[in-house]
Amino acid sequence: MDWKFWLIDVALPIATFVAGLFTGKTIERKSKAKAKIKGDGNTVIQNSDVKK
Repeated sequence: MDWKFWLIDVALPIATFVAGLFTGKTIERKSKAKAKIKGDGNTVIQNSDVKK
């Protein structure tokens, strides 16, 4: 086993996974903030008694 094995077969996939994990969380956080501003995150209570 040489350094090329460790770099290409071990370190690179782990680094790619970790980078994708952080990128996904950042994108998810931004989309949640955008939904709150647009009002898409409103809570609706079903089967509630609404008096008119």
